[in-house]
Amino acid sequence: GGSREAGGAVVSVVARRVTMFSSERADSGWGCGWRNVQMMISHLLDPDRGGDAQLVPLSSVSSRWGGRVPDIGALQDCLEAAWAAGFDVAGREQLGGRVKGTKKWIGATECAALLRFCGFRAEIVDFHGNAPSQHQASALVVACDGCGLSPINFASFFRSLSRPDFDLCPACHASKQHQTPLETWDRILPDPTTRKVARKHASLMDFVWRYFGGRDGASELRGQDENKASQVVQSGKTPLYFQHQGHSRTVVGVQRCYTFKGDILDTKLLILDPSTSSAKLEILFSNNQLWQKHIKLSLTNLKQEKYQLVYVDITRRLMEPHKRDAFKVLRAIESYDT
Repeated sequence: GGSREAGGAVVSVVARRVTMFSSERADSGWGCGWRNVQMMISHLLDPDRGGDAQLVPLSSVSSRWGGRVPDIGALQDCLEAAWAAGFDVAGREQLGGRVKGTKKWIGATECAALLRFCGFRAEIVDFHGNAPSQHQASALVVACDGCGLSPINFASFFRSLSRPDFDLCPACHASKQHQTPLETWDRILPDPTTRKVARKHASLMDFVWRYFGGRDGASELRGQDENKASQVVQSGKTPLYFQHQGHSRTVVGVQRCYTFKGDILDTKLLILDPSTSSAKLEILFSNNQLWQKHIKLSLTNLKQEKYQLVYVDITRRLMEPHKRDAFKVLRAIESYDT
């Protein structure tokens, strides 16, 4: 849901129901890609998922997996079958042509190949950006890892010397609620001339906003009064498989904070991370602030050089087997350089 942020209103646009699948002990460290595919399939199996039921009928989706989300072993079988049918030859060669019973992790192309083999029009979008230099990194807006305030609009903030990339605003640091025993802190005095938002991968944020159906700020807020803190809009789109080097997550929505004039203050991806257990999420959601660090991802968190998204186009019909040859080679349908 949304929550009021300093100076404006919050609009959240989210996919309809998605079941969370967390990595278990047996697939810890390598199973994130498979778990994200499960989350996408859970959405496709939901009768209230949105989209045109005539184009992507639930009966066709359910028949392939018996109406339930397949386990990792079944997904491994499906990927190998996709390879045998000629999908993603390059990916097959890279992974040695076998994943069944192994601990091999998969990425965006494997996710797309598996879904295309099943008839879904899965598409890949690439985002390229240069990793920030040390000077550029110091210029990024800093978010508080306690209350989620972004940016920390104070003359100073506190950076943990015990935990990497963990910062607190003065109020959260003073409360001591987010500190561990014996943790040491460094008080940071930012250079006021460098306090600006880095625009690296801003195109990714904009794409996700448009994808889920978000409108411009003036349209979103037209007719609202300043006493309305937030609104949540359900999207008719599927969740996004979100890949970067070494890890993947599922984007289930996007959130924007506006001034009441419609100017954008901040944009955050709303994500489910398979590395976070369901039990931990329940604990986090019991705290009104801690959960935001694990669910919301802002522009300043996008520090990788390359990201990939995979989505299923449910505005077009499922592909018949004899029409899938053109989809066997995996290429990005869109590519952005930032």
